[in-house]
Amino acid sequence: MKIVGCYIVRDEAEALQRSLDSIKGQTDEIVIVDTGSQDNTLEIARAANAKVYHFSWRDDFAAARNFALDKLQGDWVIFLDADEYFHADTVMNLRPLIMRQPENTNLLLVRRQDVDAANHVMMALYVPRIFRIRTDLRYTGAIHEELRQAGAVVQGVACVAEQELLLVHTGYAGELGPAKARRNLDMLQKSMEKSSHPESYYGYLAEAYDGMEDIGNAMKYAYLDIARGRQAETYASRSYRLLLEKLAENKRDCRERQRIAKLAIRDFPELPEFHAELAESLAAGWQYVEAAKEMKRAGMLGQDYHGMEPSVFSEELAAKWQERGAQFSRLAEIGEQLSITACVIVRNEEQNISSWLVNAGKYASQRIVLDTGSTDRTCEFAVEAELHHYIWQEDFAAARNEALQYVRGDWVAFLDADEYFSHPEQVRGFLAYCEVTHPEAEAVRVTITNVDADDGYREISHFCNVRLFRNKATLRYRGRVHENLFDITGKSLTAWEEPGMEVIHTGYSSSVILEKTERNLALLLQDKDERGMQPEHFRYLADCYYTLGEYQQAEFYALQAIEAPLQGKGTQGDMYYMVLLCMKALSDPLQDRLDFAVAASKKFPSIPDFAAVQGLLYYELEQYDRAVELLERACHLSQHDEGRESSAFGDIQAMVYAVKADCERKQGKWEMALQDSRTAMGLDPREEVALEIFCELRQAGDSSCLIEELQAYFTDTVQDLWFLARFSERNGFGPLYMYYHRRLQEKGQQEPLRQEYYELLQSGEWSQLVEKLQAGLAADVELMIALLLRLQGRRGHMIRQVEQQLFGLLPQALQECWQQLSKGEDVRDWSVYKILWNYVLTYGTDEQIVDFAGFSRTNKDLWLQLTRDMMRQEKWQSAFALLSQVPQEEADGAFWQAAGQCLYHLGEYSGAWEAFDHAREAGGNTLLMKSYQKWLEKNKKNA
Repeated sequence: MKIVGCYIVRDEAEALQRSLDSIKGQTDEIVIVDTGSQDNTLEIARAANAKVYHFSWRDDFAAARNFALDKLQGDWVIFLDADEYFHADTVMNLRPLIMRQPENTNLLLVRRQDVDAANHVMMALYVPRIFRIRTDLRYTGAIHEELRQAGAVVQGVACVAEQELLLVHTGYAGELGPAKARRNLDMLQKSMEKSSHPESYYGYLAEAYDGMEDIGNAMKYAYLDIARGRQAETYASRSYRLLLEKLAENKRDCRERQRIAKLAIRDFPELPEFHAELAESLAAGWQYVEAAKEMKRAGMLGQDYHGMEPSVFSEELAAKWQERGAQFSRLAEIGEQLSITACVIVRNEEQNISSWLVNAGKYASQRIVLDTGSTDRTCEFAVEAELHHYIWQEDFAAARNEALQYVRGDWVAFLDADEYFSHPEQVRGFLAYCEVTHPEAEAVRVTITNVDADDGYREISHFCNVRLFRNKATLRYRGRVHENLFDITGKSLTAWEEPGMEVIHTGYSSSVILEKTERNLALLLQDKDERGMQPEHFRYLADCYYTLGEYQQAEFYALQAIEAPLQGKGTQGDMYYMVLLCMKALSDPLQDRLDFAVAASKKFPSIPDFAAVQGLLYYELEQYDRAVELLERACHLSQHDEGRESSAFGDIQAMVYAVKADCERKQGKWEMALQDSRTAMGLDPREEVALEIFCELRQAGDSSCLIEELQAYFTDTVQDLWFLARFSERNGFGPLYMYYHRRLQEKGQQEPLRQEYYELLQSGEWSQLVEKLQAGLAADVELMIALLLRLQGRRGHMIRQVEQQLFGLLPQALQECWQQLSKGEDVRDWSVYKILWNYVLTYGTDEQIVDFAGFSRTNKDLWLQLTRDMMRQEKWQSAFALLSQVPQEEADGAFWQAAGQCLYHLGEYSGAWEAFDHAREAGGNTLLMKSYQKWLEKNKKNA
């Protein structure tokens, strides 16, 4: 039997000698194919009496290997990489092992250990290195080549135990890994372009990017790879391992880590380390009972593992797993023994109390509900808890302290009725962990995530605050509103902060926020009157006024809060962001807003919000390169956010990715733009900017493709169809509008929007289209102005947002005119003003009418004309209010006659007599005035 040793080499002098030494005496011949060595590799090869062949490298490992196979003459080949060698303890088994193989064995899989520079084992796996020399055994694949038999899976495969034969691989030691990764990536990308199955390269791409420390792309391709499920290839678990390794680096990713670990167990149930990974991910989420069970299973599987898929199991690792399992069991036991009391104060919370009770029931041994005067069914629903009643004292701290009198537990979980733990099953384990690792902690600060329950539970913001604390007589609340826990002895509160524990708060949902804000503002103002303005008042007043849409007041108090000596832990950036929101709402100059955002970003460099605002402002300034740079920074900061600083990035995240996509489109980076627009839609498909840019990026193609893509984000329900129809019409996506209009008709819905406009547009009937648009525009303008006037008198941040959207739909000339009037400036275009004025007269209140006419009081011709307009519409109160603003020197006969008319219709007859007398004295004695005098005389007689 002739056995041949074979290598493909290029500049492998250092590694080749050791490999050749390891097979010395075990082979009959050595064949080496060189692909362009510049070192002394060839001298080493010739010194070993090897047959040397030269092959022009063409970025194709399979081609080089098959070239070598064609040069072989013999029965079996040992085909090694230069950086592989047989372990000295087993190498003497090599030739006898091959010689005793039966005729139906074609391939031997040898156990290989990958070692690092310190010779520590990184991984062990089976590799195909010894096989028969046959014409039908050939390699395929330019990189990560595979041995195939006539293009199919090799038949007659045997596995060699590592005790009999062990191969060692040094190729990933030191700097060789990154160097190979850079080389491999280029080859992989070229191969993918030619391949009819590019998905088979995903796992290799993930490894290459990981070797280059490009974590984003490494995880991207790993996710794509595991989506294919388990593949029939060596080391098929590589992408699962990579993802689990990266996810373990951030504790906040424990839920995703658990998901991937479960997928790995589904596809590789025999691998012990995946069960250990699941155990660790469960422990990272404080689920110690389940973690202990999985770790025990990992140890049992490891002791009896004989699978083909590589495993990292070792006796050393088994001991570590046993120790970790014991720790988990101990923490689980502590958690079970804890006594936890859940408290809540309520008033008319029938919508929330049942959910609170269910949530608290999963972790609490005592549930206390303190009712402060509910008139709905709250108390009826709360009977399963310990219900107490308390007379409301306009003081939240007093109510909370009342509830604390009834607490029997070791720990207190004091949430609001509209708050709940996102994972209540974690609470006991979480507090057990606190008992062991932070025994000094009196309270725990957790993440509070504000969501809008009326908008798909979209995140508005998050911050850290106390919701869990020990039951100690010295810990009580203070503060009439926005109450805080403190130590009544004057000592500082010892708190542990863990952002991984999350409480969801729905109290900022659009349907309830106005009422709560007005209540809180009243309590704050009452507290201010009683105690004087305190530093803690500023931020809360700013928050209230912003929610109510009173942006100047909000900005004032936010700036005061920034300068205040008292700063909240982890929430210092809130007020800077509040100022930026107010500046935007007040239409401050872009440069002023940008300067403030830059200053905020310097002070809080780890918070994504300020980089995001800068990027959005540069987008408005059409500086797209700078915008992308800052938006990318914001996204990066968000992905690595540990949750210790409050942030409202979740509220604008979809917009950030959408704007980034639009910038990339303008830069010509279409693939990146498409990907970022998909990310934006995945975050919030109803975000107007995200949806608009998503459609704009795709509108050049077939509309049916766009409609199909939108189906990934919207359902075929009437509600979604209405939303998309209105969006399409509003933003000029004609084909989309027609499709959704047709779908609504098929569902029996009467679509009132103007499909005929788009039909005329497609048919090219321009004259008819113009006529239709003019008529439709007039109707729309009237409706928009009427709505804007109605919204003006109402409070609320959401109302201000709607107001801004409506205002932006007005023709530009009307917008400019309205802004001039709002700023107290003179009207520059009288013809535009008259259009606006007629609608204000029809739909405005008396106060609004006077505001819109107020600019005229110093111009006699104007105020007289506008007063007459009002009187023709019988707006007597408005007309008289405008006349009262006219300077005294302008009061002539026409003025007094108009004043007399207004007073008469307002029932102020004596005032009307006096006004008409002044009119006569000024030389006015019109027929109309004489008529009014006769009516006044008649009224006087009747009186």
